[in-house]
Amino acid sequence: MKGLLLSELFFKNYGVSLLDRFALTETAAAGLVGEGSECFGFDDELSRDHDWGASFCLWLPEETFRRVGKDLQEAYDALPQSFQGVPVLKERGGPERRRGVFPIPAFYARFLRLSSPPKGWEEWRLLPETFLAVCTNGAVFHDRCGEFSRFREALLAFYPEDLRRKKISARCAQAAQSGQYNFPRSLKRGDRLGALHALVLFNEAVASLLFLLHRSYRPFYKWLYRSLKELSPSGAAVVAAMGDAQEAFPSPSSCEHVERIAGMVITLLKSEGLSEGEDGYLLSHAMKVQKTIDEPRLRSLPLLAE
Repeated sequence: MKGLLLSELFFKNYGVSLLDRFALTETAAAGLVGEGSECFGFDDELSRDHDWGASFCLWLPEETFRRVGKDLQEAYDALPQSFQGVPVLKERGGPERRRGVFPIPAFYARFLRLSSPPKGWEEWRLLPETFLAVCTNGAVFHDRCGEFSRFREALLAFYPEDLRRKKISARCAQAAQSGQYNFPRSLKRGDRLGALHALVLFNEAVASLLFLLHRSYRPFYKWLYRSLKELSPSGAAVVAAMGDAQEAFPSPSSCEHVERIAGMVITLLKSEGLSEGEDGYLLSHAMKVQKTIDEPRLRSLPLLAE
């Protein structure tokens, strides 16, 4: 059973009565959001060797947490040690704890250093994409108050459009630099390590770019390509082409796969109206995307700047 479903069943069996006991049914939110493969739905048999088990999070408004947070955490810690034959994940207190009872502002601030949703592109620009993915993954099982979900929904609304376009422009430039320029040159020089590194940087830039085009936050690199494969048919096609480039490496034919991937990206850019023309070089499209940005301070930044 996947950890997310296990968590929801565990909450329904024990968490609901816990909220009733503390009169928090109308106040608290509950779910499984944050760090851990189970929050992304990517947990498997290998995931069970550490930090995996039946668990859930309880999020409380700040004032409510000050009043009952300690007692509620103690009650959570006293829940059974196993559920449906699976160990219950019990973590010691501390800033790195992933499950249990949290004040809502502190839960988000741990990852974003903000206790309320970002306001304006300047604040948004400071937020790491992988942490935004952590704050918006998983599922919320219960939230009648809505405070936790309002913050979450503000993040899920995605970047301000001008900032999204600036990031797209930067990723296009990064992909052009690493994959279309430095990768073939490193191969010609016989620098296999340099070429391999360039290919990895190209793949990462393209993967990140596709997440931006789909208005979704890219996860930690460990899950980047699996998540991209499940993001959309175009994401799956790009991952397959990346695999072809890897299989062909270090043959010069690997460059053909890189150019094929670049062409797929350009098609996506044009389908969204972000670029136009038949130029196959991603740097040209980076410049075209940047010209569509309204905010002058973002538009004036170097292409590679995010």
